[in-house]
Amino acid sequence: YFFNFYNNKYIFFLKKNLSLRLLDNYFKTKYNQLLNKNLDEIVKNIISSTARCTNGFIGALINFISELFVIFGLIVFLLFINAKALILSLIIISIIGFIFFKIFKKKLKYYGSMIEDNEGEMFSILNYTFSAIKELKIFKLNQLVLSNFDKPNFILSDLRTKQANIFILPRLIFESTFIVLMLIAFFFILANRSFEANLLATVGAFSIAFIRILPSVNRIFNYYNTMIYTSPSIDLVFNEIKNTNKSIQENLIEVGKENKFKNINYEIKPSNKVILNNINFIIKKNEINCLFGKSGSGKTTLLDIMSGLLKPTDMDLVIDKEKKIKNFQWNSLGYMGQNNYYINDSLKNNICLYSNSNNFNKKLYYESIKFACLEEFFSSHSNNENIIIGYNGIKLSGGELQRLSLARMYYSNKQLLFFDEPTSALDEKTEEKIIENFNSMINNKTLVISTHQIKFKKISNNFLDLSNE
Repeated sequence: YFFNFYNNKYIFFLKKNLSLRLLDNYFKTKYNQLLNKNLDEIVKNIISSTARCTNGFIGALINFISELFVIFGLIVFLLFINAKALILSLIIISIIGFIFFKIFKKKLKYYGSMIEDNEGEMFSILNYTFSAIKELKIFKLNQLVLSNFDKPNFILSDLRTKQANIFILPRLIFESTFIVLMLIAFFFILANRSFEANLLATVGAFSIAFIRILPSVNRIFNYYNTMIYTSPSIDLVFNEIKNTNKSIQENLIEVGKENKFKNINYEIKPSNKVILNNINFIIKKNEINCLFGKSGSGKTTLLDIMSGLLKPTDMDLVIDKEKKIKNFQWNSLGYMGQNNYYINDSLKNNICLYSNSNNFNKKLYYESIKFACLEEFFSSHSNNENIIIGYNGIKLSGGELQRLSLARMYYSNKQLLFFDEPTSALDEKTEEKIIENFNSMINNKTLVISTHQIKFKKISNNFLDLSNE
């Protein structure tokens, strides 16, 4: 009992720690590299692959070793009974085991790799399905989704059936071999009556020992099969931890009066598609700096580069005439993208999410609600700030979520704020009001706004139109 208790505790907490380490590893990965990864594969690696590493491989290894001790004790006992018979039995078991693994080892490893691939595809299908559930329900595409999901699901079921059947084989083979050997021994006793007493005692001892050994041998084979079968997960997780390039230690920098980004170039690898070519822009402190351009002009890419998130192909950054190295991180940075992060919690906790302070700032909180034009929303709901917004904000509309993100940016109280299309989901009247609030409510902060809305020009102190580049 105690062995199983501590064994299970070790395995499950190892799984927890390995999942956390892999998640932390992805957080520390260069943003450029994350862009080239399948996000559903990342989720699958953190949840399923780590489980196969620990519950599968490590758990099987521990049990494999424990069963070896049991068998070792019984072998020592049989060694004193009849060494020749023991050696013969071990040779037969070894030959059977060698033939079995020679036949099935590659298959089991192949099944493990295929399970990794098909589980990843199932995670992708489910993710895409529930992120677009409205359209799928409206257009009644449930059969299409079920058909797409069933393909990897069928393959997965088939692979696991084959794997389970292979796991059954050692028990059937060894039990059949044991029965055949016992029958041979008894026929030998009957044919040689002069040796009946000694042989009968030896056969009896071996029979009792083998009745105890056979389940252990079967479990050893199954544990070893499990290790082969789950070894692709070990390889995958180990390689993800080992080969993922971590973010380089970056210089923590403050916003200068003039922050000159010179000769920004960015190409998408490996196609070498040019997104930005020799772009120059100055972020001026405590002013509203805007990037204009049509969709696909590279506004978001430029914003990501200037925020320090995305590494350009080439660039020089000069702050107040002092040259800085290319790897940098702003000391007090806020970033509002087009797709934002929401927790399944209250509206209030989502607004306060990015604040570094543990103390709730009531004045700043209500200012953030005013800035984002959320007063009417709050007044129309009882228990307003404690409304649970649901997973990924599913209980709010697109416009409400965007205003929540705007309020969150204001409440974060960072000195340098980056916004990517901050009013794209708003109606014209609300948009006009928020553009006005950008100008009137945010003071002594440096803003960089990427937008296709020319309306922002009226509040912009400094801008670049990428449509002309």
